[in-house]
Amino acid sequence: MRVDGSSRFGANNKYGFFPAVSANWRLIEESFLKDVSWLSDLKLRASYGVTGNAGGISPYQSLSTVAATGSDYVFNNTYVTGINPTGIANPDLRWERSTQANLGLDVSLFNNRLSMVLGIYDKKTKDLLYIKTLPLSSGYGSITGNYASLENKGVEFAANARILDGPVKWNVAGNITANRNKVLDLDGGTTTERFITSYTILKVGEPLGLIKSYIFDGINQTGETILPGYDGRLGGHKVKDLNGDGAITAADQEITGNPNPNFTFGFSTNVSFKGFDIGMFLSGSQGNDIYNLSRLSFENPLGQRNLYKGVVNRWSPTNPSNQYVSAAQGGRLPVSNYYVEDGSYIRCKNLTLGYTLPAFKGVQNIRLYVSANNLFTITKYSGFDPEVNTYAGSNTVTGIDNLVYPQARSFLGGLQVTF
Repeated sequence: MRVDGSSRFGANNKYGFFPAVSANWRLIEESFLKDVSWLSDLKLRASYGVTGNAGGISPYQSLSTVAATGSDYVFNNTYVTGINPTGIANPDLRWERSTQANLGLDVSLFNNRLSMVLGIYDKKTKDLLYIKTLPLSSGYGSITGNYASLENKGVEFAANARILDGPVKWNVAGNITANRNKVLDLDGGTTTERFITSYTILKVGEPLGLIKSYIFDGINQTGETILPGYDGRLGGHKVKDLNGDGAITAADQEITGNPNPNFTFGFSTNVSFKGFDIGMFLSGSQGNDIYNLSRLSFENPLGQRNLYKGVVNRWSPTNPSNQYVSAAQGGRLPVSNYYVEDGSYIRCKNLTLGYTLPAFKGVQNIRLYVSANNLFTITKYSGFDPEVNTYAGSNTVTGIDNLVYPQARSFLGGLQVTF
């Protein structure tokens, strides 16, 4: 049990109480398992607790604040700086609280040659620190408070195995994680959906960071009726009128992508024989979508940057393409699912080959090695790097590729000496 205090919170709620409890049952020590020779260890564990978070806000959010307006003026024959209110006081601003229950099972078999760990968790965050948008008639744009709530549930599994343990040693390890999150509340029930960017939303009852956009429907061709409402042009992207009202409006947008993977995984292996050793590490994700804004930039003939070579086959009255837009678009392309792609991948993060020389007087160990990082990636994603997020510090806007520099492939060689 612990109590924490922070000056970031309001005068009424600077302190928070955070209890936790855990228990383990080592079943391998029970009498009914003492004769099971192939079972090396078996343990069941459970925990339940509450944690607090103060890092979601900057200081002074509970106070009424003022700031320079940027518009100075003359008062009483003196040039002075204008000051205006910028923040609403919230003395009830309090700790964000996450309640989590965990259940786990640890198993070791065959004299610890195979070990497995299974974990299940259920985490609910309430009083989530959230910036709520206010009507401008209030005189303020927003207020920071404890308005939102979020749920995360998941399963984690990891295994390690010593497959060979003789002259040839071979170890493998792997893990897989599946997490499902859901927004339970945004701002106390005032709204159920909010755009974070022009293509990313938060929606009650749905996962974080969903992509919402129009549905791409080819290119507006000569003689076609261009629907009003989205600045459509001849030779430009056409989007679907989903509700059939004859115009393109926000009602014609729908959820077109989910950046949250079905699961993520990792795998490593190491083989050694005499002085030689080789190791490899793979990682990846499955089922996540990426919004490829880089592709939008490289297919949009603005004359400001290089383009994909395929753009030479762009639309024109004599070349009615259905892929690359006309050069006359001037950047006016609607936000559509045309740029939503499958971001699943498998990547070889590291491959290392080494050789250890026999020990001799004064030197315990000399090892030579060569190593490759990001050696290869298996993916259907058309961008430079599927392991990407432009908004790297955000947990609400994920899976966005907006001209992010890709991870480089590198090759290393080295010498390790131990005296």
